[in-house]
Amino acid sequence: MIEHASKETGQEIVKFAVKHFGCKVNQYELQAMRELLIKKGYLPVTALSQADLLLVNTCTVTRASAAKNRKFIESVLKRYPTLRLVVTGCYIEEHFAEYACRDRIVPVRNCLKGSILSVIGAHHRDGTATQPKSPSGESAYIPLQVSEFAGRTRGFIKIQDGCSKFCSYCKIPFVRGVSRSRPFDEIVPEAERLVAHGIKEIVLTGICVGLYGRDLKDKVTLVDVVKSLARIRGIGRIRLSSIEPEQVTGELIEAIETSKIVCPHLHIPLQSGDDTILSLMRRPYSAAYYLSLVDVLRRKIPKVAISTDIMVGFPGEGENEFFNTVKLLEHVKPMRMHIFPFSPKEGTRAADLPDRISAQAVKKRAGFLKEKAQEYARLYAEDFLGKRAGVLIEERQDAKTQLFSGYTETYIRVLVSNACRDDVGGIKEVIVNRVSGQEVFGGIVKNS
Repeated sequence: MIEHASKETGQEIVKFAVKHFGCKVNQYELQAMRELLIKKGYLPVTALSQADLLLVNTCTVTRASAAKNRKFIESVLKRYPTLRLVVTGCYIEEHFAEYACRDRIVPVRNCLKGSILSVIGAHHRDGTATQPKSPSGESAYIPLQVSEFAGRTRGFIKIQDGCSKFCSYCKIPFVRGVSRSRPFDEIVPEAERLVAHGIKEIVLTGICVGLYGRDLKDKVTLVDVVKSLARIRGIGRIRLSSIEPEQVTGELIEAIETSKIVCPHLHIPLQSGDDTILSLMRRPYSAAYYLSLVDVLRRKIPKVAISTDIMVGFPGEGENEFFNTVKLLEHVKPMRMHIFPFSPKEGTRAADLPDRISAQAVKKRAGFLKEKAQEYARLYAEDFLGKRAGVLIEERQDAKTQLFSGYTETYIRVLVSNACRDDVGGIKEVIVNRVSGQEVFGGIVKNS
């Protein structure tokens, strides 16, 4: 590691930058590791040219994301010949042995992210990727926690890690392990710290948040977390990052329905609208179950926003199977859709399935669904024309037109014309007055 001595104190200073790929869990973990480095005296910088060390949290959810991570690491090593990389996350977990012997790279396993300082120290002393041990012989582990998200109005809290579902296409259970819940008594204090630092919206995140509490001795659930956070003084909103269909319970629906704090927005992955494909994916619900859940949500919470994930080109997805997905989506009309082409991952069951779909067909189907996604997003937004909605003003969007951007509780991004810097970080009552393509415009109601 390259070290510098401060002229004022004589202490060694290491300048570091950070980079994350992938999900909100990775963003939370990167912030927590960043705070650990700062507390140890490391100095954060934004430019790689100024950094001695780069901390990277990686992703491997698809082959494309894995390739992007690899390309980034190799390009940084080539462009910055004196920079040392500390790399962690799911991509590194999958390829740990490969990176353990690489010069200028310190790989850190997922379970040791909280012990990142010990890993860096051990590597610096002997030049190997030695993973530190506790006196009992177990891997040294420090729980990750955050105290702020500087410059942000929304903050993430990771309440759960790992997954026990083992969907046939997914490597997450192999690189993150089975579901593990964070102790309940750690969550509220962290949320209180974030609110004290100006965070207005808390986003509860995890690999499979709906499984929260099932492995804990105390009988606590995701709903208990939501209700406890809603009582925090000064909190503006609570949002769930993603939840599986079978984990949307009646108790959770009631908690959203009766709360002014919990956002009526649920990201519920579908993946496919065909029962045969869902079975091959090892998804534990049917298309009819998903439709029934959506109908219940819209009956109980009329303004609920539903977003989803769709996988295109899974082995065996013929024209009929794809049409079943299209037909289901036409009924649901999600306000936002994330569309992914099937990505075979070595070691998963789906990687060995026959009846692969041609790249040309996958591209055509994905393009069709992207057009549908834009149509559904526009239709959902147009339903708010002339209506009032609370918008959390987040940042200045356009210096030329003086627009500021923010999100409604239903996760519509609104460009606000009459906001100012003093409005950033506040939830303002906005009238939606125009929808143009994929952009939504509005103005703050005076005295709101």
